[in-house]
Amino acid sequence: MTSFTPFILFSPTKNLILIPTPQAINSAAYRRMYAALHASAEFTSMGFGTSWGTRQWSDQECKEHIQTRDVTRSWEKRGMGDFALGILPLSHLSASQEPETLNILSGSQYTQFVGDEGSDAFLERITWIGYAGIRDATTTSMPVSERDFPHWLEMVEVRYGIHPDYWGKGYARRAAEAVM
Repeated sequence: MTSFTPFILFSPTKNLILIPTPQAINSAAYRRMYAALHASAEFTSMGFGTSWGTRQWSDQECKEHIQTRDVTRSWEKRGMGDFALGILPLSHLSASQEPETLNILSGSQYTQFVGDEGSDAFLERITWIGYAGIRDATTTSMPVSERDFPHWLEMVEVRYGIHPDYWGKGYARRAAEAVM
């Protein structure tokens, strides 16, 4: 994988945090949630149609799927892709943060936000609820034979996948707003 500078999109409203998949892929908790989404008939039929079916991925298969479909095809090629969507523990809220402010934290701000526990431990404390992102649809969603478009025909998609337990609570809308 190419070098990637860690950053976080954080909205204090509802403690919403979005972490690029090149970072989140290292979280076993995120991979478990991602695999569980794709094993759920309720989720896959809503998101992909009934003919797609469900997937039963091992942790390694899930990691390879995320790496291939999002990190390699989107982040490494276009510098955009999916973000892991989670809810932070209340301990990460600061009284000085405005409720409707979207914070982009990188560098020393990222390090301070993650804290002394380090990035990997921090990722495991997040309650993962789904993903959201903006991707070049011609690199990810289309069959290889249909990807040779002139640059002016390339398509961008806003996508999201939210665990059914969190449907109807505004997370997809807030996540889409954050990534745009």
